[in-house]
Amino acid sequence: MDHLILLGKVALRLLLAVCIGGGIGWERARAHHPAGVRTHMLVTIGAAVVMLLGSQTAG
Repeated sequence: MDHLILLGKVALRLLLAVCIGGGIGWERARAHHPAGVRTHMLVTIGAAVVMLLGSQTAG
């Protein structure tokens, strides 16, 4: 049961990272800057995964 709760928290945090990254990327794409939606989504997912792995292995 604890694994399902942990999986839900991880999924929620990754979804939140995708939404925030997508919002930042959309704003930059709208202003015609080079890095757009996909780039920022990938960067925020990568950052979230690194932070989640760090928190799971340290504690």
